[in-house]
Amino acid sequence: MFSHSVARFRTPVDYVDRKWGRIHLSFDSTIATGKSGAESPVRILNFSEGGFLMDCREVLHPGEIVELDLSALGKVQGRITWSDGGRAGGAFISPILANDLVIAVEHALAL
Repeated sequence: MFSHSVARFRTPVDYVDRKWGRIHLSFDSTIATGKSGAESPVRILNFSEGGFLMDCREVLHPGEIVELDLSALGKVQGRITWSDGGRAGGAFISPILANDLVIAVEHALAL
């Protein structure tokens, strides 16, 4: 059962002119938060060079730094930008290079 928390830094209007296109590819992963460092299961719903969208059980708060396991790329850090009812979005601390993004997608498709 997913925890529910509602918080937003941005509204849907802010996303009209996204810098990077989203890749809609759903796969299981884990996330570690700075609070405990323990890993929790998440489901990545989409990601891009700059950020991610996920379903999660953890209560996450905007501004929180997390470590997301993108298996083919290893663990990458991100900052939660919004959280709403078990779903959260974030921005990678360092954008993922396009070539690395292709590797991550290919790996997720092979799972």
